[in-house]
Amino acid sequence: MKKRIRKILDEGSLYNTSLFRLYFIPSTDYKIGFIAKHTIGKPTKRNFIKRVIREYWRKKFQKGNYMFVLKPTIINTDGLTEALKKVAEKIG
Repeated sequence: MKKRIRKILDEGSLYNTSLFRLYFIPSTDYKIGFIAKHTIGKPTKRNFIKRVIREYWRKKFQKGNYMFVLKPTIINTDGLTEALKKVAEKIG
């Protein structure tokens, strides 16, 4: 597991927004991961944000390895779906 995470972070394409950083490697399988520090908020807030991202991403993509590194600015989830749409368009 750690090898896959390290490979995604080292070799993956980086898409940076004000709310998160996304590392992406094309693959035939579908894996999604999150790095969320405790400074982002309480566990309920972090889990809510991860559920929203996971559901949106599942509907858009069926293949690839994705690693989301959440930034503390994501606490205000107002622009989250817009940021996800922009990154999804870039990935195609």
